[in-house]
Amino acid sequence: MFYIYEWYNIDTNEVFYVGKGVYNRYRVKKRNKLFNEYIKTHKCDVRIIEYYNDELMCFKREEELIDNYKKIGQCQCNCVFGGCGGVKTYWTKEMKEKMSKENPMKAQEQRERMSVNNPMKNPEVARKVGEKHSKPFYIGNVKYNNLREASEFYKIKQTSIAYWLKKGVSPFGEKCYHIIKKEIKPKIINKEECYIIFRNKRFKSIREIAEKEHLNHYTLGRWLKNGFSSTGEYIRYSNDKKEYKYVKPNKTHTNKPIKVNGKIYNSILDASKDLKVSYETMRKYLKYGANDKSKYKNIICEYVNQQPSTSLNDL
Repeated sequence: MFYIYEWYNIDTNEVFYVGKGVYNRYRVKKRNKLFNEYIKTHKCDVRIIEYYNDELMCFKREEELIDNYKKIGQCQCNCVFGGCGGVKTYWTKEMKEKMSKENPMKAQEQRERMSVNNPMKNPEVARKVGEKHSKPFYIGNVKYNNLREASEFYKIKQTSIAYWLKKGVSPFGEKCYHIIKKEIKPKIINKEECYIIFRNKRFKSIREIAEKEHLNHYTLGRWLKNGFSSTGEYIRYSNDKKEYKYVKPNKTHTNKPIKVNGKIYNSILDASKDLKVSYETMRKYLKYGANDKSKYKNIICEYVNQQPSTSLNDL
């Protein structure tokens, strides 16, 4: 559905802009310079005056209205007379040919200059670049420096040689593989033996602490960054010489009683200690544990005397 809309001055009821649109086009306030300046200095509003099913008829009506309004001194912000979606010029065949002829990038002098200054036109430069990016490989017992050499020998396309290398064997049963120029060695973070000290024990990794102490490894990573756990327990890398100061967290654990699988605890902290899980994990149980669609299906965890939540379906 297409429509004609008018922007008008609220005080004088003068129409200063007419347009054609669909959907919310009439609400757009950023248009040409005259329109933008006018709405900043006057009290304005917009209204839809006519609807059309045919876009061409809508364009024609827009053009007629603009012409009629301009004859009585209105539609000051319409730069053109409408009827073509806001423009009055079309990309004709003659215009295309003119732009093509006047395009400086297509001039003969420009083409020659680009050709001369192109480093890849130099055979020596092209060879060096090719050698830098080429990966030597073997087909059977024969070594080839690049795909071109192999394609010339076998009289086939380079893409076929690349397919042999990907597959690992040629149609003749020859093994095809790249030569590894440089062996990639794993990065060694600490040359000396490094371990984590926590609860007067040595651990090889955060994952080991999480499994043996029943803690969340994300929480342990945060504790290692601070040098202490949230309760002030010492946790540090053995080669970490930095001085840390324990800062007691501002947040306090809630003392609301909770129920886990029918058993009541005085607080989340008591439950986490008894079940040997972290405080954060218990918070997740409370958030998702009572939901049948959650991943904690074998755990029903909720606050004691918790009121059922109201959903949209209950309204």
